[in-house]
Amino acid sequence: MEFQETETVELKKSTSELKEAVISIVAMLNKHQRGEVIFGIRSDGIAGVIGKSLSAVERACSKLVKSGRLRFVGPKKGGCWEVVKA
Repeated sequence: MEFQETETVELKKSTSELKEAVISIVAMLNKHQRGEVIFGIRSDGIAGVIGKSLSAVERACSKLVKSGRLRFVGPKKGGCWEVVKA
């Protein structure tokens, strides 16, 4: 599957770009009331793409969930992650 950036989809190479990702998502929310930042296709795919371990990716996501910036919406199969509007 190939991803492309749009006005509501932002692609980031690694979690080291988290600050830029937050800025991007805030801009998307302000303009479109929705948006996505994709660091990879899924957590085990991210590790290969960005050269980080799966546990490093899981820790980064866990921090976002604990801080209330990220939440999972919908069923386990077919749901999606949403960035929470501040």
